[in-house]
Amino acid sequence: MTEAEGTVAVTLLGGVSVRRDGAPVRVASTRVVALLGYLVASAPAAQPRAHLAGLFWPDTVDTQARTNLRRELHQLRHIVPEEALDVTDTSIGWRDTDRCQVDVRSFVTRSAEVRSMLATVGPDDAFDAYLAERGQDVVDSYTGAFLPGSYDDWALEARDLLLRRCIELCDDLVSYLGSRDAVAATELARRRIQLEPLEETGYRQLMALQVAARDRAGALTTYHRCAAILEEQLGVAPTVATSALLTSIIELTDAPAVDGTAWGTASAELSALDRGLVGREADVAVVVNRWLEAC
Repeated sequence: MTEAEGTVAVTLLGGVSVRRDGAPVRVASTRVVALLGYLVASAPAAQPRAHLAGLFWPDTVDTQARTNLRRELHQLRHIVPEEALDVTDTSIGWRDTDRCQVDVRSFVTRSAEVRSMLATVGPDDAFDAYLAERGQDVVDSYTGAFLPGSYDDWALEARDLLLRRCIELCDDLVSYLGSRDAVAATELARRRIQLEPLEETGYRQLMALQVAARDRAGALTTYHRCAAILEEQLGVAPTVATSALLTSIIELTDAPAVDGTAWGTASAELSALDRGLVGREADVAVVVNRWLEAC
């Protein structure tokens, strides 16, 4: 059996590891990991050899940079199955294969499938437990930042895109589950806050869910946590929309539990809040106030 045979599992989220048939594989250099990460993040598009050589060895003459690329490609071929690499005289690309499971590729593919399924669900459709469980599994599979420790521009961009993909999946699932499984929706809203603690969207989602569950104290605590983090990290106060939500919650007294229809309305209002409407903060605040009063 050659070195690249067997089943390979590659982890690039939250850490870096390569295992073949369960056993750790020694990686010759960090440059091999970077090349693997770039090919995976760029899949399914193949990358010109000239581009790869210039990207990874920008201060090296072309002939030497291409020689370096051939060396790293040779090392990569000893790590992953041959069929995972789409190699020609002019380009190198990544091909998904059953013999090489990469967490990034799995996350990208599965998140796109779940979001596509969620996009077809209407507000009156019955609860699909399989879809909810599948979505939660995909969120759980995002175990951390892409290639942590790498600060090359391309790695930072890929890291941000993958994080945003997970956040958007959380948003879609919270919207779907809000009127169907409030407990799961609340946990996902908390996960969204963990992923992006400086975005107020997650806090507003959680506050709305807590109000719907008649947890007024919890909603107030969520607001104050949001305000404290924004002050500590950015030196700013919550936006008008979030502050208006707080005011409305404070004014609530003995509100009945919010049913699924009310949550559906609330999620629509919160979506409007997060589309970045310029100069309409007061109007949005009125809408949120009226929804909370109706609850």
